[in-house]
Amino acid sequence: MSIYNQVQADMTAALKARDTERRAALSFLFSELKAVAVDKGDRDNLPDADAIGVLQKQRKSRDETLQSAIDGNREELAAKTRYEIALIAEYLPEAPDEAKVEETVRAVIADLGASSVRDMGKVMAEVPNRLAGVDKATLSGVVKRLLAG
Repeated sequence: MSIYNQVQADMTAALKARDTERRAALSFLFSELKAVAVDKGDRDNLPDADAIGVLQKQRKSRDETLQSAIDGNREELAAKTRYEIALIAEYLPEAPDEAKVEETVRAVIADLGASSVRDMGKVMAEVPNRLAGVDKATLSGVVKRLLAG
């Protein structure tokens, strides 16, 4: 089952179980996923690579909210945000280690014939299709290092 369909099914299950906190968090996540699906032209499905991108963006946003809540001594908001971060993590694949990222980047560079930093965009676009859950910051660092050297 795709991430998109899994979030939708879990949202329905939370609604039936009257778990309002989980339903609210999943409803927001699903609306974000659905918006991207509609933008891509398919209202009823979203490829996992795109769904992972949306979830990573949402996790980053929640991390920033958590830090602000902690800095502002807002424990209730911090607790809610921690819950949402844990919920998002349930749907994200385990992030690959840097060695696996480097191996995949080397393969993509060879396949695309990339030779300079000018080709970075092509490589950055292709790697997530081959390696799910890769962190964009880690990927960017590895691509720059391999294309520059």
